Amino acid sequence: MASTNAERKAFLIEMGGARCEDADCPGYSQCDSCFQETDHDRKIIALRKDAQRYHYLRNADVDAVKKGGLFAGLTPQNLVLNGCDLDEEIDKRLASQNSINEVCNEKSNRTP
Repeated sequence: MASTNAERKAFLIEMGGARCEDADCPGYSQCDSCFQETDHDRKIIALRKDAQRYHYLRNADVDAVKKGGLFAGLTPQNLVLNGCDLDEEIDKRLASQNSINEVCNEKSNRTP
């Protein structure tokens, strides 16, 4: 989360501006009210942080297990993953998880 009002304003402008609910605002992203944090802003900031974390793991050195450091791994194969290999493994698991969730949702929506 941005630590100062100036950082927050710069972030929101970078993200396409802010939505102002102040009737006296001279225009989109023009007044201090434009830059008051909303739930939507907090969600965007959280998603951005998640993306930064994933980017870090995705670009981790595959030798991190030997050198020390943070990395993503696949067990029981004991493989350190990064780049496209990490993307593919995550995508497989997300697709599988989504399929399981769809089945569970279908079962819960059935009437007895």
